[in-house]
Amino acid sequence: MFQHADHDEVAVTGIAGVFAALANADRVAIVRHLRAAQQTHPEGLSITALADAVGLTRFATSRHLKILGAASLVAVTAAERALLHRLDPSGFLGIEDWIFDIVEA
Repeated sequence: MFQHADHDEVAVTGIAGVFAALANADRVAIVRHLRAAQQTHPEGLSITALADAVGLTRFATSRHLKILGAASLVAVTAAERALLHRLDPSGFLGIEDWIFDIVEA
């Protein structure tokens, strides 16, 4: 899913969905922060921790995480008191495969 100028969510799948999800600066900031936190928080981060780190509201962060999850870029696991979010390699592997196909063509 991604946001159009009119703020409607549109389902986009495959590599187009990955690129659409990464076409937003706030979502890229979330991905970068999750990447940086992998060593210290391998289990993932809560929405509150992510929102505080990237300077967004919890509501906005939640919406962005939903879009990143739909693109297989972020995975969610349930912890005792919160949902924890971490990078999901499958979406990034799709980008790698797509680029490799182009480079090798």
